[in-house]
Amino acid sequence: NTLAVRESSIAAATGIAVIDQQVAQFMSWTLDERSHVLRDGMIRRAPQALLLLIPLFAGLLKLLYRQRLYGEHLLFALHFHTLAFLLLPIGLVPWPQPLHDLVNNALSLLLAGVLLLMLRRVYGGGIAITLARLAVILVAYALAIAAFALVGVLLAVAG
Repeated sequence: NTLAVRESSIAAATGIAVIDQQVAQFMSWTLDERSHVLRDGMIRRAPQALLLLIPLFAGLLKLLYRQRLYGEHLLFALHFHTLAFLLLPIGLVPWPQPLHDLVNNALSLLLAGVLLLMLRRVYGGGIAITLARLAVILVAYALAIAAFALVGVLLAVAG
């Protein structure tokens, strides 16, 4: 019994109890309501998340290409994200299936291809090492986006 009291006080002190309440409230909604809240919350917060990810992207480039200044990587990141900002809204169009998946996959491949070309043009290097760096960038960036998405979900559930 004292263990349960201690766990509840820890949960209250760390904010976990609040998150548990939000998750319980969210799970009480219908699947349609949950989908709507998540989609709207993610779309509403995506621009802010992408803006916050730009310096992170530049930092990742700095780790992979140490010979350049951070400011140069930041400029590169701004250029790449500008293209992403212009193209990604195409994926938000409610295309009928399977066209929706095809469009989003094509956009992902296009952005990865453009990034590969940009890396080769700006930083140089052989194709093998650039592909390896691109793989590191894509995996690390996907993890960062997933983390921001999780935060977005929690904020969307919070209202």
